[in-house]
Amino acid sequence: IKEVYMDTFNFPEKEMLSWIAEESFYEFDKDFLFNFYHPRRIKQKMWLREIASDHPLTQAYQKEEVANLRKTKLLSAKEFPLDVNINLYGKNRIGIMSFEEEIGLIIESEKIYTTLKSLFEFMWART
Repeated sequence: IKEVYMDTFNFPEKEMLSWIAEESFYEFDKDFLFNFYHPRRIKQKMWLREIASDHPLTQAYQKEEVANLRKTKLLSAKEFPLDVNINLYGKNRIGIMSFEEEIGLIIESEKIYTTLKSLFEFMWART
């Protein structure tokens, strides 16, 4: 999973699109995320637009958006459960992470990227 996160640093000053699973707040290395990954992402000026499950942690997280180069839209966790994180970055990269299952993978495909980006933009516009 850390390798998936690290791969995003190959594309500094680019926007990343993400679906964020609630389990990422509970099941993964918080020290890595909050003390290494997020500060480095900000330093590299990598903006993030994310769609996340609506719960108290993501609501608190949403309040710090500008300082963290992030825009977040929230979905009902009950109606639209998000069980994995999906990151779209670098024009052809898709990072998929299941924290509970400890699985991370990177797909390089313009076709898959374009299709998922279209779905993300559709959801973003309607949230």
